[in-house]
Amino acid sequence: MLKSAALSLLLLLALGTSAAHAATLVEFSGNTNGSLATGTALITVAGDGNSFTGVITNTAPFDARITGFGFDLGAGDLNGYTGTPNPIVIPAGVVFVFEDDGLGNVNQFNDVELDFGYLTGSNFNGGSPNDGLDNFQSLSFMVTGPFEGMTEIEIASGLYVRFQRVGENGRLSDVAIWTDPPVVVTAVPEPASMLLFGTGLVYLARRLRPRTPATH
Repeated sequence: MLKSAALSLLLLLALGTSAAHAATLVEFSGNTNGSLATGTALITVAGDGNSFTGVITNTAPFDARITGFGFDLGAGDLNGYTGTPNPIVIPAGVVFVFEDDGLGNVNQFNDVELDFGYLTGSNFNGGSPNDGLDNFQSLSFMVTGPFEGMTEIEIASGLYVRFQRVGENGRLSDVAIWTDPPVVVTAVPEPASMLLFGTGLVYLARRLRPRTPATH
């Protein structure tokens, strides 16, 4: 019954915001540990091409935490981007700070250089699990910059997600990238409304998360 109510709330959140053009939902999984480091990203480019909105959800099992995510959209270290909000502090307990420069390289992928993203530490390869995104949680953000002419798939293909506390014993780490095929989603809210939508996803994730029975 709780699940049904939560799904109904999700539908109301989606219908209660103004619709935009289609967005793209992609799944990502770990380069090394596969299904132990997984999640989804919903990417929506604004009609004027000056911004895009993302909703990232951690679907990894156990206590795996997302501690950073960044984008590589072209050769070299591109800059001139602004992230909103900065920092991300919803859901409660997370602290992600936007960086337009100095995110570092992704060692697992031929040292690709990230252009911008959000971090819980000083660089992409570091990070603080205690400030990261737990499993069954979602966060929302918006990035302003020169995205005109780019599609959601092109942006999503440049997404790299850093995981820590991976696996049953929490001793592993990984970097995840998107996997085929992406799903095109229609009737997606406008970017400004997506931040509210993401907050609703966080609420649903908490409500649907299995509860541990009390012990006596």
